[in-house]
Amino acid sequence: MAELDAAPLVAPNAPVVVAGGTILGTLAGGIVGVTTGILTNRPIPPPMLAVRFAKGWLAFSFGFFAIREYAVRPLLNRSMPQRDGPHTRNLRATFLAGGTMGAVAAAFLRRPVVSGILTIAGLCTGVQLISNEILFAANTLSNYGRAEPPQLVPAPAPTNKAPMATEASSASPEPTSRNAIMRFLERHDIVVPLSDDQYKERLLQRRSEIDRELILLDQELAQERRQLDLLRSTGR
Repeated sequence: MAELDAAPLVAPNAPVVVAGGTILGTLAGGIVGVTTGILTNRPIPPPMLAVRFAKGWLAFSFGFFAIREYAVRPLLNRSMPQRDGPHTRNLRATFLAGGTMGAVAAAFLRRPVVSGILTIAGLCTGVQLISNEILFAANTLSNYGRAEPPQLVPAPAPTNKAPMATEASSASPEPTSRNAIMRFLERHDIVVPLSDDQYKERLLQRRSEIDRELILLDQELAQERRQLDLLRSTGR
């Protein structure tokens, strides 16, 4: 708690975050405008529509990031200090800043304020959550790629075979990146190594499932034949 109290209310990188978020929001607005103009065949040319969307997204992005970095986050750090994890980074501040901008946008457009607050706050929080997961996955992969296995120093042996054993052990490890990727996949149950007995057991299970399916199919065919014979006898 002492570290949280000593933390600055306004983050040192707040200007960079506001500027970067505003630029990204403006670019996203331009892309959305061009895409909307192409897909909807509006009479307005796509470049002009891109400029209009970019202006609106510029105002929204600047207001959102400025409110979040200079108002909401300092207020949360002062009243409810909490250390965010990699999955929950900036979620509280994003929700409150999004709700504030939703209220402003709803009042400006003369729409229901409560609906605007909930909609914009939910969208902003969802985007923040997705970006948190992407950053967490990227950091995890980069950490696995940079991880190096500990170097073992062989103890001196009285025999003459020690140098040969040392050379063999130094040549045995596989590339670090490949080991790191395999460890990551195994930890997340993406790739599960199987032994020969486990593989044989799975094959036997699959074979028994196929046999049961064939038995059921034969029973259905026999039932269909009986019904067909019954229909033929009735027709006679």
